[in-house]
Amino acid sequence: MGRANSIGMGLAALVAFEGCQADWSLRGHVVRIPAASVDAEESSPALGAVPFATIVLRCSGELDRATQADHAGAFELTGSGAGPRLDCVLEATAPGALRWYSAVDAFCADADDANGELAGRCASGAVVARLSPGSESGDEPTQR
Repeated sequence: MGRANSIGMGLAALVAFEGCQADWSLRGHVVRIPAASVDAEESSPALGAVPFATIVLRCSGELDRATQADHAGAFELTGSGAGPRLDCVLEATAPGALRWYSAVDAFCADADDANGELAGRCASGAVVARLSPGSESGDEPTQR
């Protein structure tokens, strides 16, 4: 195989990889707030990662998209196309914690920059989902 052919194959692989990248991405971390510090700030050392929390993106009229946080509480939801609507809701749940939720509009990095068919959509966002102690069953209040 000649050098030119190797370079050509390498470029083809790079183009194929670029073509597989997501068009939109919502990422973040899920942390637990201890009962004694429910009003703690996001940078408080009292916050601890919530491994394997369930993250769900809910958009009216569409199928839910779900993922699971990793061992450090990090998560990412990705997809192709224009991205989720700004009125979609991101939820985080874990055993022994109240459900956390937020409209995508609250943490979307490019909500004000979108024009045309991207208007009202989110291509990139980052959030810290802060879960407080509680029970997932019954009529427990939800945390916002």
